[in-house]
Amino acid sequence: MSWARTLSSQQEESGKEVWADLMVSRRKKEIAALAIGLDRHLTASLCGWEEQALIISLSTWSLLRSNPLIARMLLSMAL
Repeated sequence: MSWARTLSSQQEESGKEVWADLMVSRRKKEIAALAIGLDRHLTASLCGWEEQALIISLSTWSLLRSNPLIARMLLSMAL
């Protein structure tokens, strides 16, 4: 069973950040897809893992995208 959730990556003018809620499923321990769509929405589709939610600040998303080693380390900590 996999979960997919799309949240807006735009920030409100008040400076409030929008957080991405990445839903994960059970058992397989594989990432199916993690991509930013052309419509400036963060799309996260994860399969595997014990059921849990990972919350990543969109302000750090660009850091994770530019440094796959950090992203891999954070994801492995969630296992």
